[in-house]
Amino acid sequence: MRILVIFVASVAKVAFAVAAEPPLPMGWVSLAELAVNSKGVLVATLLSIDSEDPGPPNTRDFDSHWKVVQTLRGSYPQEAKMNFFAQTFPEEHRERKPTVGQKYILICSASNATQIACVLEYSESKLQEVRKMFGAETK
Repeated sequence: MRILVIFVASVAKVAFAVAAEPPLPMGWVSLAELAVNSKGVLVATLLSIDSEDPGPPNTRDFDSHWKVVQTLRGSYPQEAKMNFFAQTFPEEHRERKPTVGQKYILICSASNATQIACVLEYSESKLQEVRKMFGAETK
């Protein structure tokens, strides 16, 4: 009976873990550090993911094409080629790719304005938080 209870509890944990959606790519640098050093902050719609290659250990590197809706820091054309990393392993730290056709808030790295360090779900309230944190004015 004891083994059955443990087994049922384990199945419930696995079912819950599978049902939870992985987060978007967040990178390795804190938002506080990016707020000071980021080369770019923008709102953009993902048009395509053009290629997927091995990245640093446990990650995949994605080349992507974005339609820029609004620039808060940096300078970007109306359509921009950018790349991002998504962690793929271990499973509990796996990140999901952004969805083509969806609008996101993109925060770029300190060293490269086309390297996306963090992808955030878009909402007006999230955009206001980012503006406040990054001291960004709409261009």
